[in-house]
Amino acid sequence: MGPVDMAQALIGPGLGIFTAASRVLEPDDTPMTVRAAIALINQVRAEISGEEATGYDRETQFCIDWFEAFGMEEGTSGDAINMAQGYDIGIDALQKAGVVRAHGGKTRLLRREEMPDDWSPGTDKRLTDWECAQHLARVMELPDGGMDAAARLYSAMGAERVDNARMLAYRLYDICERTNRAAEAQVRNALAQEWPALDAALIRFEEESGRHPSDSQGSLGQGLAGWDD
Repeated sequence: MGPVDMAQALIGPGLGIFTAASRVLEPDDTPMTVRAAIALINQVRAEISGEEATGYDRETQFCIDWFEAFGMEEGTSGDAINMAQGYDIGIDALQKAGVVRAHGGKTRLLRREEMPDDWSPGTDKRLTDWECAQHLARVMELPDGGMDAAARLYSAMGAERVDNARMLAYRLYDICERTNRAAEAQVRNALAQEWPALDAALIRFEEESGRHPSDSQGSLGQGLAGWDD
């Protein structure tokens, strides 16, 4: 079963477990919402499949599943709706978050070159881990961007977003390896390989700005090619 069907297929049986009880309560004795129940179902799915997606926001989890199924190419909006329902999120919300484009019955992930040049994690009202990882890669690829420009974004993300962006690079690289997407694999590997240099640029940027080194730094990767070392 592919990722398009997996999330949707698990929601019904998963919710059946909850609805079999007369009441389902949170640890503080408040009634559990449907959204919270779906989050728990997806957490168990991730644990069973060995995925490291439980810490990501719902939009990013959708993007990971879509990327595994379609890469950066189009799929039907019906597939997108079914997949999004597994995370209790709609296509409109995904578009407003700036991660997908849906038109004429087709949906695809927004490409890096289509993302806004003036994006900032500090002003994004629907900030996602997916955007953080994509914008870091986008800025590092720009002729007038590079490490210093990426460091400015990096500084504004915060520790949790930085760690998630780094882990997302590894995750997407693994998907690219399994699905023979060599071009995207190169991008993800390059991003992780540059993490030590990105940390150094961040420290330099914050020192020049008169700030103490930020706690936004996450654990450093040594490049995806050395993942098993």
